[in-house]
Amino acid sequence: MNTLKWLDLAPIFDTGQSLGILSYTDEIIVDGQGKFFYNVDSFETIIQNINDLQRLDLSKLDDVVKEFDDILHKYQDITKLSDNHIHKICVLLNSRIVKLKNIVAI
Repeated sequence: MNTLKWLDLAPIFDTGQSLGILSYTDEIIVDGQGKFFYNVDSFETIIQNINDLQRLDLSKLDDVVKEFDDILHKYQDITKLSDNHIHKICVLLNSRIVKLKNIVAI
């Protein structure tokens, strides 16, 4: 029976991997590289594969970090992520957005 009840996280949606986190501890988060198809590269290199970055309306990302933080806290009892871990993920997401906006501004 399909109840839509949360059971567990699917590994493919792991936020650490999707954000390119190499490793983390309670004190530090190490920014790693991401995978673009078969190539492993930095975030900046991967972004350069997008044609016409100027067409993107990056203002739509302005509230994404807050929304993401809210969602992670809402399901914290399921994800078992600590407040500190959620904070670090949100800091990294914000840094990705800032980097993207800086690249587009060039």
